[in-house]
Amino acid sequence: MVIEQLVGGIFLRGTRKLEYKMEKENKETFERLRAMEKEKEKYEIEIKNERFIIFPGVFSPKYFKSTEFQVGNIKVNKGEEVLEIGCGAGIFSIFAAKNASRVVATDINPSAVKNASENVSNYGLNHKVKVLMGDVYGPLSKDDKFDLIFWNIPFCYTESENIRLVEKLLFDPKYASIKRFFVEANKHLKKDGRLIFEFSSDLGKIDKIKKFIKESNLKHKLIKSKKVARFSDIISLELYEVRLK
Repeated sequence: MVIEQLVGGIFLRGTRKLEYKMEKENKETFERLRAMEKEKEKYEIEIKNERFIIFPGVFSPKYFKSTEFQVGNIKVNKGEEVLEIGCGAGIFSIFAAKNASRVVATDINPSAVKNASENVSNYGLNHKVKVLMGDVYGPLSKDDKFDLIFWNIPFCYTESENIRLVEKLLFDPKYASIKRFFVEANKHLKKDGRLIFEFSSDLGKIDKIKKFIKESNLKHKLIKSKKVARFSDIISLELYEVRLK
């Protein structure tokens, strides 16, 4: 049976009802997303005294605080090989390249791949940072392994699979991609390597994430948490480290 709901004088059916519910339950998040979408031209932002170009439709530190949190709290050791999944404008990858011997940055958004590539070129790091298009580990060769794999995962949960590309910056339908992140980690993580992911226990479902970690025979620990202000509320951001058992 198709469930219908009357909203603003119109009936919502099936996936549209789920989309409405997703937006209603994440009102603050969608307000920031809408503000970000109003950007129609490239613009500059500053993170830790460094300047970066942001393309329209690409995850932006101007509207979301997580980028500054990650670059200030994730240590990349000298000579490490680093993978960043969902690289957006490539900001973390560029900071990582200061110590890393090699960085691979991936994203499913063509605009993000172009954006990250431009920022990498602007910093003269094409010899060290490679930007690829694809989902999770999809763009990698089967033998490609890393000391550090990082993903600012889209931690907002939704049952709806019919969402726009820009909404996938923040929402992962049924956490399907996040599950792959943990299940396939052992294929691309060096023996003593680590996964780091960013999360918000106020916005996401951490119990589901911990279940994926356990089922993948991995162990985890919280390494950093911080309260950050948004438009009208305060949320927690966390960094978790995950390793092979």
